[in-house]
Amino acid sequence: MEGKSKERKCVICSNESDGGEFCVWHRLSYERLEEMFKVWREAMEIGWKEFLEEVRKNPNTGVWVKEVISYILKKENP
Repeated sequence: MEGKSKERKCVICSNESDGGEFCVWHRLSYERLEEMFKVWREAMEIGWKEFLEEVRKNPNTGVWVKEVISYILKKENP
């Protein structure tokens, strides 16, 4: 009997991950948040948590990004 390797699942949506904690869509959303935080931080004095709260409040922010933000905030403040 062949052993099956356990597939990792996204911590947010349980879809297959690419080996990390997120699926491809949530990982891309997280990476975009990191990129945008660098831009915001250069333009103004803002911390990571404050940045996440501002992005989450924006009505133009997509669902995937909001899910990542909720996960990050919950993880940082259990």
